[in-house]
Amino acid sequence: MTSTQLLISFTEKCGITPITQAQAHKLLRFGELVLDTNKLFNLVGDVDMDTMLSKHIADSLAGAKYVGEHKRVLDVGTGAGFPGMPLAIALPHVQFTLMDATEKKIHFIASAVKELGLTNVTPVCARAEEAALSKYRESFDGVISRAVAPMVRLCEYTVPFIKVGGRLLAYKGPRIHEEYTNSDEGLKRLGAVRSDIISLPSLNNETEHLLALVNKVSPTPKSFPRTNAQIMKKPLW
Repeated sequence: MTSTQLLISFTEKCGITPITQAQAHKLLRFGELVLDTNKLFNLVGDVDMDTMLSKHIADSLAGAKYVGEHKRVLDVGTGAGFPGMPLAIALPHVQFTLMDATEKKIHFIASAVKELGLTNVTPVCARAEEAALSKYRESFDGVISRAVAPMVRLCEYTVPFIKVGGRLLAYKGPRIHEEYTNSDEGLKRLGAVRSDIISLPSLNNETEHLLALVNKVSPTPKSFPRTNAQIMKKPLW
């Protein structure tokens, strides 16, 4: 099975309409762009195309069914563009904002967006705890994040961006259960509650992939998010 066929088959496994060959080619081209740029400055560590496909592209696509339920989605701490870029390619009906504090990474994403001809991606260079106090506050139906921070910090970074009735979709591994310990009161202070933890498909079945959902049920008080120093020093739970 070719890489193109593998991606098309995998998206069907993820519970969405299988992507087209053109979309699969864009996903593979994005992977090539990441690898090429990775030679100039570190984006994803030491990886080859097989690893890129299984651990980054497919892993990002795994939550597409749930992300696709939203109209406007923010990817916080997107890094090289994961999970936002693969999801944007697979879900052209969703508008994505990809946010990261590293200018080089956002410049790379902007270049990739242009080369791939994507019209549903807006790259933004900003720190989450600062951007959440700006025009972006409570303006997204969904926020996604992958490999950014433990839930106690991630929720304070991200929940302020979410509209009431929206949700956080956090890509996580098995440690999510530990990260949630004694979290209810802290989430309540942010205007949020725990929802489901969903098991996601993976391309190689080597590790457990989970999607932790957090629902926004009331406006986040203006005192959140705090500064990063405060978030680190005195976590909410």
